[in-house]
Amino acid sequence: MKDELRLTEGSRLRITLLENADRPLVMEGLFRGYMRVGDDYALHLEIEEERDGEKMVGKRGKKKIIRLIPVSGIQFIDILRLAPEKKKAKKKSEIDDTLYS
Repeated sequence: MKDELRLTEGSRLRITLLENADRPLVMEGLFRGYMRVGDDYALHLEIEEERDGEKMVGKRGKKKIIRLIPVSGIQFIDILRLAPEKKKAKKKSEIDDTLYS
């Protein structure tokens, strides 16, 4: 499929989760990949804000928080900036082992 959209590592996302009936929980960060958590999958997001919106600031600037978000709880994903796909190097098992002489 030519117009296929993929989440790529380093993309900036805004994710909306349904926290309760009154308000959604919104967080923004860099997408780092997918992980398996029990029987579910989760997005691995690197964020710079706490839940209440206060910035987490450390001695060297912004503190990064790793957050795993179960995909079953996601209501929306806004792609703010899509990072370009990185070309993966072939693993040894993917390299043609044919011997030419």
